Amino acid sequence: MDKEMIYNAIVKVDDDLIDRSLTRKPNKKTKATIILSGSCIAIAACFVLVAVISGVIPANRNHSLSGLNELISKNPDASISMDWPYYKTAEETIEASSHIYSGKIIDISFTVLDMKTGAEDLDPESESTSRMLYTVYTISVTDEYKGESAETVRIVVDGGLPGEKENEQFNIIRGSGLKWNRIPVTPEKVELSVGQSYLFCIHRVGDFDHIINPDQFAFLLNSKDAKTIIYCCK
Repeated sequence: MDKEMIYNAIVKVDDDLIDRSLTRKPNKKTKATIILSGSCIAIAACFVLVAVISGVIPANRNHSLSGLNELISKNPDASISMDWPYYKTAEETIEASSHIYSGKIIDISFTVLDMKTGAEDLDPESESTSRMLYTVYTISVTDEYKGESAETVRIVVDGGLPGEKENEQFNIIRGSGLKWNRIPVTPEKVELSVGQSYLFCIHRVGDFDHIINPDQFAFLLNSKDAKTIIYCCK
């Protein structure tokens, strides 16, 4: 199944199906802890991300989700849960990533992206119903292992970041015209720190690098996972 087929399968989800899904219980989230193999046998896999906000709501950063603003505003917990792909080996992680590089986090900020276009949309008069708050990690790249990157890149993670510049997050939400009472967050994602260096495995879309899942997109450089991925990239 190629990328166009996956895209078409997602974007053509009927709005009625989305509405009906709100009455269903959330799916059990896929465990996203990497298990690296000792050998390097390339395995290709195709996955579709499914986002749920207090229900089973098909969503993806590359397509629109009708009524997203209303859905979040009506759910007090404002929690974004993901059925992410689970990469069992370093080879699968590499295959899922368009770019792999190491670098240091030099800044954490926030923005609003349109999940359909992948572009920033901070316009308070925007008519888009597919906007989401994103955490933005600015990375100073040191080494490249797959694909080419600029000296500085921005990685975006779905949702905000509790306890980190919360006033700034609320100002962005309100300044963008989003009527949310809570900061939407993606649970169970890896915790990253400014000044720390990591190996990043991402998928590049437009001006931003997107995560392949919440806890397999960044690894401490001296970790076994990072060393194995780097070795398998060679």
